[in-house]
Amino acid sequence: MLRIAIVEDNDTDREIITDALGRFETEENEHFSITEFHDAMDFLEQRKMDFQMVFMDIQMPYMDGLEAARKFRERNTEAVLVFVTSMAQYAVHGYEVDAMDYIVKPLNYFSFSLKMKRAVKQIHSREKQQFIINTRNGLVKTSIDEIKYVEVLGHKVIYHLEEKDVEAYGSMKKVMEELPNNTFALCNNCYYVNLYYVTSVEGYLVSIGEIQLQISHPRKKSFMKALNDYVGGCSA
Repeated sequence: MLRIAIVEDNDTDREIITDALGRFETEENEHFSITEFHDAMDFLEQRKMDFQMVFMDIQMPYMDGLEAARKFRERNTEAVLVFVTSMAQYAVHGYEVDAMDYIVKPLNYFSFSLKMKRAVKQIHSREKQQFIINTRNGLVKTSIDEIKYVEVLGHKVIYHLEEKDVEAYGSMKKVMEELPNNTFALCNNCYYVNLYYVTSVEGYLVSIGEIQLQISHPRKKSFMKALNDYVGGCSA
């Protein structure tokens, strides 16, 4: 599920973008978690800036989109940034903040869908980045999205992949530094879970297919929040 932010002060324009994203989801079998912001200040006040794509209006009150994009880039350098404007000449400054493209109002869906396909392809390619596990017998090459969960027992680290388990040496601290915290979450001090593979949570047990892992009491709240954020739900 791709996390998308829409920063647009005009209610009608914001709704048009949201509707276009909904249509694209249906046509391309994608899944989005969309968060709407009425102005740049509201957007920048967010504690977490882990959006994978941002639609940013350029002309807004309080702070324009270019300035907001500069501040956003200080906290997130990877997200796909698309400017939304009624005057294309403003969008030429997008290179300053590594913007992928711009959309001119009123939105044309055909043009929008082409830009979205390019953006989604770029995001998915990053998600499927290679991951190297340094084992006693040499290097094992996999990808982050193939890791279901990581188990740490003392100094032994077990990567539970889709097809096999791979043992290495290390620590939970190092594992958490290497794997993205917007996709993985601790259910207890021994397990770092890829939220994509979570099939259910019942009480203090999280299921990953047929495997059940214990959720510790101190980790329950943060784990559920991470899971809700990942699937686009509301934290409870």
